[in-house]
Amino acid sequence: MQNQILSHIYFALSIIALILFVEIVVNFKRPLVLKIYILSIVFTSIFLNISELYCLEYGYNRWMIELPKTIISIFGLNLMSFLLNHKMKKYIFFISFVILIIHISVLSYFTFIQPIDQSVKIKQLVLIRPLARIIINIIFLVIFRNIYLKIKKNLSDENLYHSKTKEWARNCLLVILIGCIFNIILILLPVSFYNYRFIIIDFSICMIILFRPAFLNKSHFKFVFNNNFNKGLQNKLNEEQFISEFFLKSYYTKKDTSLAEFSKIMIINSDILSILINDRYGLSFIDLVNKYRVELFAEMIQNGKSNHLTIEALADKVGFGSRQSLSRAFKRFHGGVPSDLMRAFENPIGLKIN
Repeated sequence: MQNQILSHIYFALSIIALILFVEIVVNFKRPLVLKIYILSIVFTSIFLNISELYCLEYGYNRWMIELPKTIISIFGLNLMSFLLNHKMKKYIFFISFVILIIHISVLSYFTFIQPIDQSVKIKQLVLIRPLARIIINIIFLVIFRNIYLKIKKNLSDENLYHSKTKEWARNCLLVILIGCIFNIILILLPVSFYNYRFIIIDFSICMIILFRPAFLNKSHFKFVFNNNFNKGLQNKLNEEQFISEFFLKSYYTKKDTSLAEFSKIMIINSDILSILINDRYGLSFIDLVNKYRVELFAEMIQNGKSNHLTIEALADKVGFGSRQSLSRAFKRFHGGVPSDLMRAFENPIGLKIN
């Protein structure tokens, strides 16, 4: 009965992790290194859940279960380090490499040099295994704690993006702390508790990655984490000026709109402007432009002032270069096709729907 419940849980977790993997591939743009770290953690989570399903059916396998957990910890360590330093640190990479080699060596010893049944956990054979687990987990805890304290110290509360990053790093550290404590406690507890620990930690990891700060998806760390990028700089995106230029002056209806040009109008760096727009409106600059072009198109149809125009003419009037561009944006931000909306508001004079 317990195995049946666990199999359903592992299957559900693997599906959640798979969906999360696709979401990251689609939505996470840069930096590439951070994307690789997060994707590696999620992919290993998928592999682990599938491995757990396999082991429930065919018996425990040390290589399929124990090694991936070390890999997740290593990628998590490097991810936290990257958030702090905005680049890969050699000493963190070296520590990660050493821990991975030690684990592989232990597994190899009991697989090839002194072979034992894969279903037997190493901690049941030698005392050094529990001791090594305690030492490694303490090392991880100390390193993660030091990285978080540095993040907390170096990132300012006056910076919106620093503040969000610190909050996310704190949540990451909490999951890591719980995981390490469970790893140590499990040495003294029955094996049956192991499965539930993994389920809690794996689900927490997926949720933390899913609810990461939105700006991380498109962050240019050179600008976002620059110490000069404080509230004063953020305030350069004056709401009143933005509304005036983008909406009242209908900048979005221009055919040659570009982030570079608009950033010059707003007198702000284009990378920073992109991040601020994404944070405030939840859209990229191009998506924001297309969204309001579609809204203007729908408004023109509904008020009946452009009944004499064709779809091509209306598309040109709101800023789209072609009917096809209008149709793609219309389907995304409104649903359906433009001609359906035109027919819905057709008057006795008749609309030219070509």
